[in-house]
Amino acid sequence: MKSNFETRSDTLADTVMSEYLNTNEEQTQQVLAGYLFGCLNGLAQELNATPGDVQGKVIGVLVRVWDYPQGKAAELTQFLINSTDESYHPTMFAIIHRGLEGYYLIRNKKYAELTADIQVIVKAVKEAS
Repeated sequence: MKSNFETRSDTLADTVMSEYLNTNEEQTQQVLAGYLFGCLNGLAQELNATPGDVQGKVIGVLVRVWDYPQGKAAELTQFLINSTDESYHPTMFAIIHRGLEGYYLIRNKKYAELTADIQVIVKAVKEAS
């Protein structure tokens, strides 16, 4: 039987990824992974889930949604974990924190605001690169 975190994180992941399920752009995938990582950490705080639960969920989503090989999904997830230190990667740090704020948009059923927030971030990262 799935835990409450597992069940709710599946729904959360589907909500965050919905517009980008078919993207092949690795940069966009990384931005979405960072945003999702932030959202999942918000859910984990609320449900007292472990960091390992979050890590496992992100890896699972990357494999399921974009067919990442396990090793590549684990590497990206470790990069996200490392990026929770702002000095490691300031841009991803900011994306993760926007994702944490995004969790509360989902929680409050502000889906249009969530979509707009993700679109702004994806656009900003593309323009900056």
